[in-house]
Amino acid sequence: MQENQIEKCSKISFDTDCALEDKHRCLEELAVYLKTALKAKEDTLSECQERNRFFSQSIARLQQECHAKDALVIELQNEIDKFRQIVKPLTQVFWQQHESQLSYKHRRVKRQGCSAEPLINLQEAEVRLLRTPKSLKSRDLIKSAILDNDFMKNLDIAQIQEIVDCMYPVKYAAKSLIIKEGDVGSIVYVMEVERLK
Repeated sequence: MQENQIEKCSKISFDTDCALEDKHRCLEELAVYLKTALKAKEDTLSECQERNRFFSQSIARLQQECHAKDALVIELQNEIDKFRQIVKPLTQVFWQQHESQLSYKHRRVKRQGCSAEPLINLQEAEVRLLRTPKSLKSRDLIKSAILDNDFMKNLDIAQIQEIVDCMYPVKYAAKSLIIKEGDVGSIVYVMEVERLK
C-alpha cells in the first residue's frame, strides 16, 4: 500500500494539471512514510548491533573458557605423567615379586654345598650414602623437580628416593656463577628461590 502511495505521489508531483494542494499533501504523506520507514530501519539496525555485541561478548567469554580448559588439560596431563612415573616402578616391583614367588614354588630343590673360597663382605663393599635431613617441603620440591626432568623422570622410584635423601643445601654469594648453560656437568641443582639469572 505504501509503495502505491509513493507511486501515486510521484505521479501527482509530475502531473502539471494537479492542484498545488494535492502535491503538497502527497509530499507530506511521503515524508511521513519515509520518516516511519527510516525509524523502523534504525530500530532494526540498533537491534542487530545489540545482538552483535552480545554474540561478540559470548565468543570472547567462550574463548577464555577454552584457554582455561586447555591449560587445565596440560596441567592434568603433567600430573598423570608424574603419577605414571611413580606407579610404573611400583607395579614392576610387585610383578617381579609375584613372579619370583611363583618361580620359587616351582623351583627344584638344589643340593647345598660348601666352598673354601673367601667371600667379600657385602656390607664393606656397599657404598655408604650420606643422607641429609630436610623438611617435607624441600623433599617435595626436589622430587617434583626430578619428575619434571625429561631424563631423570625415567629413574626407578628407589633411585629417586635416594637422590632426594642425599641432596644437601648449598648457599652461593650474590653474582656467583653456579652453572653455565651448555656445560657438561655431573651435579644436579634444584633451586629453592624463584629464579636465577
